[in-house]
Amino acid sequence: MAIRVLYKPPDELLAVRIKDLLEQQGVVAVLRSYQMPWYDGLAKMMRPEWGEVLVADEDFDRAKELLEDLLTVVKAEVAGEGEIVEPGAEEPEPPAQ
Repeated sequence: MAIRVLYKPPDELLAVRIKDLLEQQGVVAVLRSYQMPWYDGLAKMMRPEWGEVLVADEDFDRAKELLEDLLTVVKAEVAGEGEIVEPGAEEPEPPAQ
């Protein structure tokens, strides 16, 4: 089975989020970190990415579509255009003034 690099996320948080999304949709994903234990971010200085999200070649097209949807949502969250509310979840109370 051949594997391909799907995405090079800037941090571990996004990498894990992508992996979880893909696996929830039945796509096996593996994370490969560029980080080196005990070197406290040295690898981040050499490469701007945290690592790689890898998927099987046969799952690449589906994984790419799922990734594009997720990145659209992430960009909206960062821009402050809203947040994802899970179905059935209660909306938070506004802060008291």
